[in-house]
Amino acid sequence: MKELQDKGLGEIKGSAALTQQHIADILSSPATSISSPDTLIKRVFFHNAILLACRGGEHYQLKIDQFSIREDGGINFQRYRSKNNQRGVMGGVAQKIPIPADPPNSGGPCYDYKLYFEKRPVDAESDFYLQANPRWQETGIWYRKQHIGRNNLSGFMKALAQETGIDVNGLTNHSG
Repeated sequence: MKELQDKGLGEIKGSAALTQQHIADILSSPATSISSPDTLIKRVFFHNAILLACRGGEHYQLKIDQFSIREDGGINFQRYRSKNNQRGVMGGVAQKIPIPADPPNSGGPCYDYKLYFEKRPVDAESDFYLQANPRWQETGIWYRKQHIGRNNLSGFMKALAQETGIDVNGLTNHSG
């Protein structure tokens, strides 16, 4: 079968990949700013897709305790299980993915993550992605204690592409 695919025969289907320009356009768009709960959660989602290579359903399974802030300002992410890291028969060890600290005086992924951590209610569910509070400007509370549903999360990447004007056919939560 592999030999036939190597010869270019058979159907090869995959997700569309983002270019560096697409990534820059998405991160510089108002749709992924840090000025509101809706846009911050999309920005953090995008970081998770790009930096942690989270595939579709893996976003829904993320827990807040998988992230820890290091003394140098960077963040460690513990991946317990993914499509490509099954941890073996005995459970194995989590894969540690370090996110480097942001350069001084610059906003970067670590700044965005820390802002999201700060805006989460302390007694929220352990799920990583929380629902935006529609009354956040009145209350000052950015997020509800409940998680974002699987169906909602599954459309995040396509929504980001539409909101930022990126035209990539086949873009899914696997893209990135």
